[in-house]
Amino acid sequence: MLPFTKLWWKYSVGWFWLTDQATAISDFQVAIGGHIKFFPFLFQRSGISQSSADTYLEVGKSTNGVVYFEQQDSFGGCFPLVLEGKVPMKVKLIDAFGKSYTRKFMVPSVGLSEARVYNPTFGQTLAELRGEPLPFDRPSDDQSTEMAAKG
Repeated sequence: MLPFTKLWWKYSVGWFWLTDQATAISDFQVAIGGHIKFFPFLFQRSGISQSSADTYLEVGKSTNGVVYFEQQDSFGGCFPLVLEGKVPMKVKLIDAFGKSYTRKFMVPSVGLSEARVYNPTFGQTLAELRGEPLPFDRPSDDQSTEMAAKG
């Protein structure tokens, strides 16, 4: 039996492309002093400001914003490779003329609780569409009993 599976090659040697954007349930944000800064989306209308970015850019114009992707549930060896607390990431953009631009980055590997500091519903879009809470978002038996007693 070989220890190398198709999934191992895909996640450890190759690149796993997230090609379909997910709709973020809530806006990305950060607390600065007593204020909250909301980050604009690039392709999605903000639930807070109701603004959306202009993605048709003429020469010399620029824009920025959050683009949100979620990966289907992973298990076993199907996780990104973490090197010294960072995950390799490759971003590929294709312009209106079909020319592609690719850049590699090393981004910090953070836990779900840290990601949710910036977006309280981070990672929940696909689970919501399936109508199932994520395993770590389900109330524990103690919480369920407490909720039932209050209701």
